[in-house]
Amino acid sequence: MRKITILALAFTFMLFTACSGVNTSNDETSQMVIVPNLNGMSMEQAFEIIEDSGLRVGDIIYVKDKDLADSTIVKQNPAAETKAEEKTAIELTVVDNKSD
Repeated sequence: MRKITILALAFTFMLFTACSGVNTSNDETSQMVIVPNLNGMSMEQAFEIIEDSGLRVGDIIYVKDKDLADSTIVKQNPAAETKAEEKTAIELTVVDNKSD
């Protein structure tokens, strides 16, 4: 009976920490960084800044915009000037008027 009680308590603790967002890991190395504003930059510039910021390039979405040059960043996620964990992927929306 004691074994079942211990298991029930362990399960309850795991459920509580999973639902409450409590971080029980020992990984204290994860740091927050400010996401740079990449809008209006070329992809080449943005890639360099993303890597220098400790982040990584995520998905790239291509859109057409005849008023902007190809490879211009028009949107990003997470948004500029917000906090994100190091190595977070930055999704970029980029102008590509060449493809059909």
